[in-house]
Amino acid sequence: MTESDDDLFREINRLAHELPADGALHHQILSLGDLENSSAALDLRVATAGASAVEAGLRRAISQHYHADLSRAELDAMFTRGPLASFNGLIAKALALGIVSVDHARELHRLRRVRNAFAHAMNAVTFEDAPVTALMRRLWHYPVTNWAAHFTPVFSSRSQFAIICETFCSSFLRYRVGDVPLTRGGTDS
Repeated sequence: MTESDDDLFREINRLAHELPADGALHHQILSLGDLENSSAALDLRVATAGASAVEAGLRRAISQHYHADLSRAELDAMFTRGPLASFNGLIAKALALGIVSVDHARELHRLRRVRNAFAHAMNAVTFEDAPVTALMRRLWHYPVTNWAAHFTPVFSSRSQFAIICETFCSSFLRYRVGDVPLTRGGTDS
């Protein structure tokens, strides 16, 4: 029996919200700034920065649908206040506006939930943790398949997350009103 996304999300959240061993929290917090020596610190940075870039690209694509006479303050208010300003809300807006397909919305929710697990973790979470790796394998681009058939490199889950985030972000930055929603595979073809 395979685990559902919800089962994996519960397992990732369990890892993230497990309290560190007595006396370990101080060390873990201080090691988050040590990107060179801490895999957990680097993974946290990749998860939060990658998902933030996707979120920013999504905001830009959505903003193209708003009335041209809206002031910068009115646009900012739409993206910074209330439940529709969250990543979850932006995905719902993008789906409603036809920017993404249902399948891509599902993928974006997976990225969002991975980012949330890292961002809200009280214990070190890494891309090498079994439930995170299992969830990464459910993403369409795992492993990246747009390489020549004779050369398909194997990427770490961390690299895979960064590649998927970059693909989504660049697609959103290229988006124009009237484009066909993103299709399975992360491209706008």
